[in-house]
Amino acid sequence: MDLILDNMVDTVDKSDACTESVLVIDDKFGPRESLRMLFKYDYEVYCAESVNEGVEIFETKRPNLVILDINMPEKDGIKGLAEIRAIDPDAAVIMLTGYGTLSTAQQALRLGAADYITKPFDANDMRKLVRKHLARADLIRRRNAAEEKLRELTTQLSAERTRLEKDAEMGQASVEFAHDLRNSLTSIRGYVSFLVSRLNETHNLSGNQLFDTLDKLSDVENSVMRCCDIIELWKNLTPHKHMRRELFSLSDLLKSMVAEFQSGWANGTAKCVFKTDINPAEIIGDDTQLYRALRNIVDNAVHSVQDCNGVVYIECGVFGPNVEIRIIDNGCGISKADLEQIFDPYFTTKSPDIGTGLGLFITKKIIAKHSGVIAVETERGRGTTFSIRFPVPLDDI
Repeated sequence: MDLILDNMVDTVDKSDACTESVLVIDDKFGPRESLRMLFKYDYEVYCAESVNEGVEIFETKRPNLVILDINMPEKDGIKGLAEIRAIDPDAAVIMLTGYGTLSTAQQALRLGAADYITKPFDANDMRKLVRKHLARADLIRRRNAAEEKLRELTTQLSAERTRLEKDAEMGQASVEFAHDLRNSLTSIRGYVSFLVSRLNETHNLSGNQLFDTLDKLSDVENSVMRCCDIIELWKNLTPHKHMRRELFSLSDLLKSMVAEFQSGWANGTAKCVFKTDINPAEIIGDDTQLYRALRNIVDNAVHSVQDCNGVVYIECGVFGPNVEIRIIDNGCGISKADLEQIFDPYFTTKSPDIGTGLGLFITKKIIAKHSGVIAVETERGRGTTFSIRFPVPLDDI
């Protein structure tokens, strides 16, 4: 680095050299005045007759270079060098020395002096030495300023990256929100279609038909409430916000979901058969988030069998330390190539007006947040099985 700086010195623009300043610290009037006269037309020159006075001037004026005599009474130049270095470790300091203190001057170099010159000095040699170290000091200051600016920019870029990551997360959350809301609204549309069809069939509802229709209206209400839960979940979403952690019945959640599908897909051909362990299956977590996760799997299963009079089985039970859910369909299955991508965002085999490719991506994230694992077994033409396991709450083991 020193060699590079030395080579760069000759290329430094001297057009604004008059703004540079030099501090001369020497207890002898003759050398001090000689240096003032030598540099007064090129630089602003400050003079001090003691180390204490010189350090005070250095601290207030911050000259670009210091010419410091080594041999002075009370406090010598070596101590002065240490005090100047404590104020500014990059200041250029040239030591003035007599022949008898040459070893002390070499010690000063080891302590951080830029250079030394012996008395009596040659004026041309002194000018060259001062010019060289002023340019060198300027390069060091510019380098330090550039490094500080780089640190500031790095900090700003890091903050901007964090902001962009938060924005991207919120953007992703918005897309996921739209995906989940559309699922629930699809169910509502199915219920409404069913009710319109029923009302068109008869203008005089009675008996079981009336109660059946009221049940459908209740299902519509439940789906609307589910949409409200999803909206509230999205509104409260922040990068560091924790999900709700409450004990809830996974069995009841799945039963509610199956009821929605059985009503909402009234015009389709798929059937959902729900099987569960006789003991209630409970886990700790956020039932709204887990509902959206499991619904994505069931929705895919129903879609895969709706054109072939297929069946979707949903099983749930407690097996040792785990609650296990199995969603099984006898649909078309998943190809090996597609199986490797099904959890990737925006991957879908459905048409754009049906799927966004976010369902299983969302599902896997939510299951992981509940300390769960998901596995897939599939065979082309024979169907697909999704297995999800969650830890049983410790009090229940």
